[in-house]
Parts: sequence; C-alpha cells; structure tokens
Amino acid sequence: MTAPFDSEKLLFTPAVPSDRAAKVVFAFPNEYTIGITSLGYQIIWAMLAQRSDLAVARLFTDTHEPLPTSIELLGFSMSWELDYANILTLLESLNVPILACDRGNEQPLVFGGGPVLTANPEPFAAFFDVVLLGDGEVVLDAFIDAYQTVRDCDRATQLRQLAQVPGVYIPTLYEPTYDSLTGPLTSIRPVDADIPPVVEKQTYRGNTLSTSSVVTAKAAWENIYMVEVVRSCPEMCRFCLASYLTLPFRTAPVAGGLIPAVEKGMAVPDRLGLLGASETQHPEVDD
Repeated sequence: MTAPFDSEKLLFTPAVPSDRAAKVVFAFPNEYTIGITSLGYQIIWAMLAQRSDLAVARLFTDTHEPLPTSIELLGFSMSWELDYANILTLLESLNVPILACDRGNEQPLVFGGGPVLTANPEPFAAFFDVVLLGDGEVVLDAFIDAYQTVRDCDRATQLRQLAQVPGVYIPTLYEPTYDSLTGPLTSIRPVDADIPPVVEKQTYRGNTLSTSSVVTAKAAWENIYMVEVVRSCPEMCRFCLASYLTLPFRTAPVAGGLIPAVEKGMAVPDRLGLLGASETQHPEVDD
C-alpha cells in the first residue's frame, strides 16, 4: 500500500516521533492523486509530521501509509462537499462508529477542518468530535497542544477542555435549534455555562503564505511546486466562498516571500503553480 508514496519528494524534514508520541491518522476523503494536490492538506500534514509528540500516518480512499493499531486522533481535511460520503466510508473501514455520540474512550477523537467545515459545520456535526474553524496556521497547533494536556483523561474531560481552545468547536457540547424539521437553524447554545457561547473562526493575519511541502508525479498536477500568491479576494462577489471565508485579503511580499519561493520551486521540479482566488490583483503582480 506504499507505492504512491515512493515518488514523493519531501520539502521538509519530518520529526522523529518520541516514545510516547500520540498516534494520528490524517485523512483526505478522496483518492491520493486528488488529496496530495491539495495545498491545504499538504501544509497541515507537514505541520503534524514536524511535531515529535505525534506519529502521523496518511490515509486516502485508495491507499494509505502503515496505520497504527490504536489511533488516538483521526483527522480529515475537507475541501469539497462531494467528499462527504467518503468520510463515513473511511470511518467504517477503520471500525470507528460513524456517530460521535456512539464513540467511547477506546475510539479516536475524530477531528476535521478545511473550507467546507469552516463555512458550515452543522451538516457534518453529528460525525465529528472536534471541528477546527479557520486557518490551520493558527488553530492546529493550539488544538494539538491542548490535546496533549488531556491525553490521558476520559473522553468527556478531553472534549470539555478542548472546547476552551479558540476556534475549536465540539458539536456534542452545543444544542442546535431549528424552526422546523426541514427549516433553517435558528440558534446554537452551549450545554452549560462552562462552555464558550461562541466559537470564533481563527484567521491567520500574516502575509507569509503557503508553499508545497511535497512534490510528486502522482499528483493531479504532476510535479508542480505550488506557491500561494494571495489569500481571499478584494472583489467580495456574493457567490464566492473563497473571498468571504478567508478574509482579509492578504498578499505575499514579492522580494522577501514570492521570489525566494519561486526560486526554490524551480529548483525542485522545474514546474510552478501560482495559487490564489485572484492572483492578478496582487499589487506587485508585474514584478
């Protein structure tokens, strides 16, 4: 099951897991060639893999790295609504109860992030123990750090403590109200006063944007080094999730950011992909 991984060129150095490293499976609910092309998945995987307190294995619908026998954290990066059913299939393949309310101390905490879950987590809330809202650069390490402090506690204690982390939404600790069985959501309230009444999406405010952490011939974009030029978009078109979800509009500096990134990319596969919702609106696009 390791063949697709053999062609990867890693652009970071994974940490050597410590003796008590938490066992993590980080999944993308689609085939390897799709998942490894996602810059968001690449970046979050690299962040996890560079922590010595984690031992990380990747999982896709068609392949996986060697999986641990007892998973503590099972994460999903969700970019498209059409991958929704694949999450349930992967949970079943790992013998993890689909519904969060059916999981006990012996099952992993199932967490998820990405644009779909950040935009509207409620359609998926029953299946996730933890939903990370916002940019991974901000919320991911805070979530893992908090988990490590309650790692040896029972599941209920873990979830209540994790609910205190900004950007971490624990669906079982909130009660949604709808105006009818098929009507809109009217409110979401915490189950008690110890749970934050509002979970705020976390936004990365820096302008050092993402670049590829791995390049491979097996990606949908073969051997392409990706560079994020801008994040969000100033046009604010009402139909465009890429604009509203990722505000404010941020641009990577050319001299200290984009040019070094481009030079690094051209030295690796000699193919470059410039990413963004509106790259040509970078104020230094001519440069």
